[in-house]
Amino acid sequence: MEKPNNMLELFQANLDAEYEVTRAFVHYAFIEYGDTLHIHFQHSQGVADWVANFMFLKRPYSHMQVPWRAHGGFLFCWEQVKPIIAAKLAEKDWKEIITVGYSHGAALAVLCHEYIWFRCEHLRDNIRGYGFGCPRVIGRFRIPKKLRCRWSNFTVIRNESDLVTHVPFKLKRFTHVKKPLRLGRRRLWGKINAHRPESYMENLIRFHNLKVYTKQENPDVNNDESDLLEF
Repeated sequence: MEKPNNMLELFQANLDAEYEVTRAFVHYAFIEYGDTLHIHFQHSQGVADWVANFMFLKRPYSHMQVPWRAHGGFLFCWEQVKPIIAAKLAEKDWKEIITVGYSHGAALAVLCHEYIWFRCEHLRDNIRGYGFGCPRVIGRFRIPKKLRCRWSNFTVIRNESDLVTHVPFKLKRFTHVKKPLRLGRRRLWGKINAHRPESYMENLIRFHNLKVYTKQENPDVNNDESDLLEF
């Protein structure tokens, strides 16, 4: 299997992955590329996932020197799969770890990325995460500076005005770990349809083609979005 080289290929890999399921119906997949590990989390697949999505009650994240709260439903799901992730991390000396999720899975990717960052200090420069259509996970109005560095290499991707990326709403004092990278400006689908996988795919293709064209025309171009696309 060929290793994904950009966000478009990562999103496609997330849709195509063969997922394992925990007893609590958390869908996850490991894909290995030599000493590189990709951890994927799937979008909502059933009633249990949707129940978790609407468990907005904030819960404290345990065993942290800097205490913080997270979306209760997502935290519950993450705690079910965390021992499996821990066992996989211990299997070998990984050189690079990338966490990917879409929708419900993106929220789990946020928590997984932080877990790996916190416990694999030697790998922090080679840990990245991507949350496509990611809801807000952190139960604070603003993330303290002491915590922000944990998600410095995590990218939240929002397609146009995707409604899911706006919930839970800020009025409930939830926030994203990073300012979302927005795909598309023309609002072709509306808030609901913008969350569909085919909508993300279409704008990711446009984004990818734009960045490839820009780099070909201006090989010395240096901007944040081009850095996010190619890795």
